Amino acid sequence: GAALGAALAAGVAGGAGFYAQQQARTCMGFEARLAGIWDEEVKARAQAAFDATGLVYAADSWRSAAGRLDDYTQQWVTARREACEATQRGEQSGELLDLRMACLDERRQHVRATAALLEAADRDVVSKASDTVAGLPGLDLCADIKALAAEQPPPEDPAVAARVVELDRQIIEARALERAGKYERGLDLAAAVVAEVAELGYEPLQVRAWLAQGKLQGAKGAYAEAEATQERAYASAVGLNMVPEAAEAASAQVFVVGHRLARHEDGRRWAKDAGPLARAVGTAEAETRFLGNLGLVAWDEGKLDQARAHLERALAIREKALGPAHLELAFPLNNLGNVTLAEGNLEQARAYHERALAIWEEALGPDHPNLAKSLNNLGNVAEAEGKLDQARAHYERAWILCEKALGPDHPNLAYPLTGLGETLLAMGSPADALPPLERALNLRSARAGDPVELAVTRFTLARALWDAPPGAG
Repeated sequence: GAALGAALAAGVAGGAGFYAQQQARTCMGFEARLAGIWDEEVKARAQAAFDATGLVYAADSWRSAAGRLDDYTQQWVTARREACEATQRGEQSGELLDLRMACLDERRQHVRATAALLEAADRDVVSKASDTVAGLPGLDLCADIKALAAEQPPPEDPAVAARVVELDRQIIEARALERAGKYERGLDLAAAVVAEVAELGYEPLQVRAWLAQGKLQGAKGAYAEAEATQERAYASAVGLNMVPEAAEAASAQVFVVGHRLARHEDGRRWAKDAGPLARAVGTAEAETRFLGNLGLVAWDEGKLDQARAHLERALAIREKALGPAHLELAFPLNNLGNVTLAEGNLEQARAYHERALAIWEEALGPDHPNLAKSLNNLGNVAEAEGKLDQARAHYERAWILCEKALGPDHPNLAYPLTGLGETLLAMGSPADALPPLERALNLRSARAGDPVELAVTRFTLARALWDAPPGAG
């Protein structure tokens, strides 16, 4: 562009040393583009919102989320500088620089939406803050020349193009709401965007809107609607050669159709497209999403060796991309722990769950409710090993942590309370097992949940009542 031409003229006039300084200066100062989006003032307001919730784990949750957003924005600045310098070295055209910058600008909108949620943090946002940040889209696609070249051009009409930019921003906001667990607000926003996009008639935007809507429908449990929305997104994305979007839609169908709706064969049919598409995208994000979802389908089918193979491969890809202690590893480690426990490999199951617990404790502090998941799973492993004292200690810690973090009426308390009741029963103390089991049954009966879980609690309580001395409980 003109700035580069001016720099070249100055270089000829003033010698190579001056040109090198000019070149470096042109590619500096990208931090300023984060002003008002993620800077000290935004951080101060967000930290105050976290503190105001009064949650025991608010400070740890803030430290983790803010640290991760600092890392992400630092990587963003570096990516922006590298893109600029590559053009100045003559390694890429100005057109390609524009594509890379547009991609990075889109990522900056994700930062803006995420930071805005942290600024308005309530208890739900604080509990999911680290996941909200960890789920930000990767920056590596913004350096993928082939993927960028395949991007759909914006509409020619400037008024339509401006509206597309605004609606894209709203789609990004809806995705941030989904990651933060704000499904109702996210769905309202996504539905409004989908309706307006239909009138605009710019199909690439329609694909992006449907993808966000489908994800939110699935998160809220509206699986049939999610399936239909994602099918539309997939068909359009394939027709437009939007490979990352087609891969996301097909992977989402493996999860919703094959796992949530338990139509395993249909889920595997979707996997036939989702696998090659994820490979074509080539990012750790796309490949692990697909493998994780296929692993869940195999687990549902009772094909535990297949499930473990898929989940282990997904974990290996994630570790290579993110390092061994990244927060994104905790959920796959938990899933692997559950699969290996079901296989009867108790030592391996314990190792996976202990690793997940260590990651969560390091990232989220000792009081975050996510730790209760791992503690409960470790209780299950210890119970299976016959180490009943150890199982009891794990369940009790999970119960206390859950109650402290989520309050006395949260349905998640039923997991450690049922486990504790089972363990006390196995230890020959049916009278002591009655109070936790009765409480777990009340929690599970109070709301519609998994009927199998309710049945397990009922059955365990019946056994405790049968074994307990008259008048107990």
